Amino acid sequence: MLAGRPELVQYPLFRLTVVSDTDHSSSVLHIPTPNAINPERPLLILSGVTHSYREGDRRRPVLLGIDGDIGEGRFVALLGQSGSGKSTLLNLIAGLDTADSGSIIVRGLELNGLREPERTLFRRRHVGFVYQFFNLLPTLTVLENVALPAELNGLSAAEAQDRALVLLDEVGLADRHESYPDSLSGGEQQRVALARALVHDPALILADEPTGNLDSTTGRHILDLLDHTVRKRGKTLLVATHSQEVAERADAVWELRDGKLRS
Repeated sequence: MLAGRPELVQYPLFRLTVVSDTDHSSSVLHIPTPNAINPERPLLILSGVTHSYREGDRRRPVLLGIDGDIGEGRFVALLGQSGSGKSTLLNLIAGLDTADSGSIIVRGLELNGLREPERTLFRRRHVGFVYQFFNLLPTLTVLENVALPAELNGLSAAEAQDRALVLLDEVGLADRHESYPDSLSGGEQQRVALARALVHDPALILADEPTGNLDSTTGRHILDLLDHTVRKRGKTLLVATHSQEVAERADAVWELRDGKLRS
């Protein structure tokens, strides 16, 4: 939806609870999880979101009041020209940056009310990323790259690697689990990145031009995998893209133009 803000009674605001995890000397952000996926219940709500960047002594506006919502388990394509603010919006939704004004609510949690450590914990637990340039750690094996988010969320190394191997098998790379990223093709690296995005069971997957660095055939295969594996798990997916093929597969399309979302 782009017009109007849905009633929050559909997904009430939850209190933030940061719980100390003494076994792993870390903190984990807990948000109640619904018993079943309901596409009519918004997982993400954007209301009047604005953002600008400082350039010298001026501020350059990028987002001029973004309104929209995405229901649980839905796939939305975010279209827009380069420089339109697609990546900026994804960064705000992930809590990597904060909006100048407006409200960003993910799973009932208002992100703009969180401090940086809390946003980091939120992102670690509830968001999975797929980047255009893969962002795999070159000194870790494929298995170690995929398992890392699960370990950061408190799973033991053995549990995290078991979970990672299941996902690597699903994306067709179980036999490459001991390889390093530089020995993989671009398509293989993106399949590893997809497995990494899902390993910690996040509610929201954000993908920034996931096929933009791949040839058309490989990009289509990655899109097939992304669509299938995310939908299979009932995850909510927001993909920033230039691709009309991505848009055709999505449940809804947002176009970011002149700082606003257009239908």
